Amino acid sequence: MPLGPLGLGSLQQLKKADFSSDVRQTLIGNSRLSAAGWRQLLGGLSAGVEDLSLKECGLDEEKVAGISPQLGRFQQLKKADFHRNLSLSAAGWRQLLGGLPASVEDLSIGACDLNEEKVAVIAPQPGRFQQLKKADFAQNSSLSAAGWRQLLGGLPAGVEDLSVGR
Repeated sequence: MPLGPLGLGSLQQLKKADFSSDVRQTLIGNSRLSAAGWRQLLGGLSAGVEDLSLKECGLDEEKVAGISPQLGRFQQLKKADFHRNLSLSAAGWRQLLGGLPASVEDLSIGACDLNEEKVAVIAPQPGRFQQLKKADFAQNSSLSAAGWRQLLGGLPAGVEDLSVGR
């Protein structure tokens, strides 16, 4: 589906963009967005977006290939929510988080089925976000104690709010 008719390009003051599964269904129906669709959707947003939710979007490597290059446009991005994206591999997480600008203050990768392999590439990423104040890693029950130590050890010292519960 062409996304131009949604009129997103005319929203130059847009600060919050929520494309979680239920919102996407309202906008485009049951269609699953391809990498090109994600690239077009995010490419049409104002560069001033501060809050981006891709919660429960079924992200995979193909989709991330369309998303990641667009993330760098959002230099004022403060909040990135990737909650409950279960199918993303370690390589996909590296590419996705690597595309985020350093301005991120609130990062959610809760309920993403994290394991040691994924944590090995995720753990160094939060250190890039020196302004990070809130990190949500909750509901990743498959992660071992060693994985948790590695993940939490990569956080910058300024984190004020941390969620790791079930």
